[in-house]
Amino acid sequence: MKVLQRKSSLFLALGTGILCVAYYGIGARAWTKSIDSMSVMSNRNGIHVSSAMKKRQNHVMSIPRGGADDEDQDSSATNDSGSSSNGFEIVDEKLAYSGWRTIIQRKVRMRNGKIVDFDLVGVKTGEGAVLVFAWDPKSKTATMVREYMPATNRVMWGLAAGLIEDKHGQDTETAARHELEEECHLKGGKWIPLLTQPVVMDKYALTTIQCYLVIDPEPETNPKPLDDEEDIEIKSGVTVPEIMSFIQDGDMNLVGAFGSLLAIEKLRELGEYP
Repeated sequence: MKVLQRKSSLFLALGTGILCVAYYGIGARAWTKSIDSMSVMSNRNGIHVSSAMKKRQNHVMSIPRGGADDEDQDSSATNDSGSSSNGFEIVDEKLAYSGWRTIIQRKVRMRNGKIVDFDLVGVKTGEGAVLVFAWDPKSKTATMVREYMPATNRVMWGLAAGLIEDKHGQDTETAARHELEEECHLKGGKWIPLLTQPVVMDKYALTTIQCYLVIDPEPETNPKPLDDEEDIEIKSGVTVPEIMSFIQDGDMNLVGAFGSLLAIEKLRELGEYP
């Protein structure tokens, strides 16, 4: 998994407005999703497109958006032809670039009748990503990572995170457990999803993310290895005031900050943190 390249593109787009919403807490219920493997290939405009990618493109149009009520969410459903009852119509779509990241060029007829071009960013492995906030209830501290991030060309604070891939069976929680083991050398504990459903990372992103809080994980003495391009330092004993300082000072990537704020609010709700 080329985590450094993929995580950077996944995490740069997240808006600060989402962070504000996250701070006030969101109820959680379990969410997992499986999709078929990417074994079936087709050809669109001379570029090979996996079956998983096509499912992701179709799926993303039906994701309920945060902030909408049930009526608004129902009205945003899009059928296979691209027409939509909410007044937006996909009139054309093509794969413009396919590396670890993908660029989908989409033409949409807006409600005013104008046709607008959008470049949408995804990843080739599928539609989802995960991140994990690990909490020690005894010391009231978190285990985090300091990781080299090529987009900024510097080391920043973050959480264990990664993409949902075929090696995880395209299962959300399995991917999260693997990432925690690989990047924080932790396993087990009490797992709590922090979102009622995965959320798209940005208005131009196809990738969705699910956040987890894990309470009281134990050390893994024989962890899965990091990828060759990863440069990660594990930091345990990180306090909540320190985390807030990292966020406010711009020393943590936005997705890590988003997950941290959700987790801290959930810990307060559970009585794990004052």
